[in-house]
Amino acid sequence: MEPIIKELLDEMNAYADQKDITVHHLQQAEKVLKGYSNLVTLIFGILNWNNLKIQSVLKEDPKKLPLTTEGIDPKKTFMKKMVLFVENCAPFRQVFEIKGEFLYYKEELSEEQVQEIKQYITDITELKVDSVYITQDKIKD
Repeated sequence: MEPIIKELLDEMNAYADQKDITVHHLQQAEKVLKGYSNLVTLIFGILNWNNLKIQSVLKEDPKKLPLTTEGIDPKKTFMKKMVLFVENCAPFRQVFEIKGEFLYYKEELSEEQVQEIKQYITDITELKVDSVYITQDKIKD
């Protein structure tokens, strides 16, 4: 994994945990999104989507993150914020892209690179559950 991607993932994890927050790579996105609460929601979604423990419980497509939720977010606020995040975080654009209403890994990345990123996120993060309720007994180590 490229060092800049590792730095970004470490920064995202620290940001979500509110520990040793440095907003080097996230600085422009935080500014455009107008603060912590808007950015951290996106980061939770991204980290959870890539956490292999959560993926083992949920039956969602691990290759794409839906950016819209029918009936819950009719104005597509989450998607609009994710677009701003992607536009304002250059290292993030090296790994992810938005197509339609989904966030994907860039096609240029090999399956091994994607799995390395997912494993790294799983290793460094505590479970960050925002809108999904998962009991501890359902999480496989």
